[in-house]
Amino acid sequence: MNNEEDFEWPPPPPPLGPQHQTSVTLSLPAFWSANASGWFAHVESRFRTRRIFDEWDRFDLIVAALDSDTILSVHHLVTSPPEDEPYTALKEGLLHNHQLTDYQRIEKLFAVETLGSRKPTQLLSQMMELCPEGEQQSKFFVFLFLHRLPGWLRIMLGDDDHQDVHALAVKADKLQALYGHLQHGAVSAVEDGDGAVNAVKGVGFNPLVPRRYIVHG
Repeated sequence: MNNEEDFEWPPPPPPLGPQHQTSVTLSLPAFWSANASGWFAHVESRFRTRRIFDEWDRFDLIVAALDSDTILSVHHLVTSPPEDEPYTALKEGLLHNHQLTDYQRIEKLFAVETLGSRKPTQLLSQMMELCPEGEQQSKFFVFLFLHRLPGWLRIMLGDDDHQDVHALAVKADKLQALYGHLQHGAVSAVEDGDGAVNAVKGVGFNPLVPRRYIVHG
């Protein structure tokens, strides 16, 4: 009777875990390190459009959109992702690493440029993205928003109730559409009554005050 057991050398490798092969193709924009939450909102919208709901499919597509520095910051989540929710874990890790502190947000708010050629609602959208949680309707935030509007527009907004900053921006859009074109070029405003001449060049215009305008081409 032969009790000798058969041994295989070298021993076979351990069985591999579940294999994942992404069957979808989708080109995503490079990761926005300065606006991670906005980037995920964008790519998840595209996932829904293409009906990509599988965690591993999303994970693979996200990894393909990351540069080397970003991958290094979440290296463990890329090389050893959790089996059940790899995409969710990677998303949380990226958002955590690129989340601004309240002081960083305030610093960036103070650095936001003035209105320029944008609409007030576009300016507000940029500032809302930077605003610390819970401060969106505070007097501090409303002041920062108004301070970035041109003087003539602030005058026209007057002493209206500024508690709803969204309604304030919508009203500013309408006023800009109606009177913004009058702010371009050199305009001499001749005040009624005392005859004083005020040279207005893009600022200080208040259409609520009766004036005669001499526009220089």
